Amino acid sequence: MTLVIETGTGLEDAEAYVPVDALRTYAAGRGVDLTEFDDTACEIKLRLAAQWIDTRWRYKGTRVSAGQALEFPRNGLADWSGFILTGVPKRVKDAACELAIRGLQGATLVPDLDRSGWIKSESVGPISTTYADGAPQSTVFAVAERLLEQFARDPEQQWAPFFGGSTTPLFERGMMSNPPSSLSDDD
Repeated sequence: MTLVIETGTGLEDAEAYVPVDALRTYAAGRGVDLTEFDDTACEIKLRLAAQWIDTRWRYKGTRVSAGQALEFPRNGLADWSGFILTGVPKRVKDAACELAIRGLQGATLVPDLDRSGWIKSESVGPISTTYADGAPQSTVFAVAERLLEQFARDPEQQWAPFFGGSTTPLFERGMMSNPPSSLSDDD
């Protein structure tokens, strides 16, 4: 099965953010050998990486088209420096590679979580483990999360209403703030 890569135009059938050859190049540049994995295994992990990226957060801006399969590209998306980004940002592609590598190394990218409660202490024979309160219930992919965090909406604005055309960014915290001096009647 051929992997359909997002070209930066909002494809309706895209499945991944990067092709297998880009994954292999990224991994080699970081000293990770993927030669033991065939292209099919890499494609599967790239699909799961895109799914993880698309479901991890709500992202700033809006998708380029209503019918696009993946969350990127986006209209109204800027980096931390305020530069408008078009297409699929390099950081998204790098995060996809990071996640695919972790998946190939055995990590479950999108695990189902047991809702029976958090384990405070677990013992098997003489070995025991106690987990800290508030510890994450699934693996934290720190590099991927740090690459993507600048594109995530403020957690309090995850479900912000959208008004306007497809190129209008969503409201963000502080967007409509007025400095205290503009609200005084002392003028």
